[in-house]
Amino acid sequence: MIRIYQLNARTSVLSFVDYVGIGIVARDSVGIVLAAASTKFPGRISPHIAEWIAIREGTMLARNLGFEN
Repeated sequence: MIRIYQLNARTSVLSFVDYVGIGIVARDSVGIVLAAASTKFPGRISPHIAEWIAIREGTMLARNLGFEN
């Protein structure tokens, strides 16, 4: 059986704070939430770099939960 997972990663980059917020949600093929995480990264980071970090963090979460292949 093929299992399909959806991984959503979002960022919050605000010019008046010295951190970037990242949120990640993993869902199965019918939309049930399997895992969620959020974190803050210190520093002023461009939105493009913040998105890259969010994708990296989401990929690491998926691997840690065994969502490989």
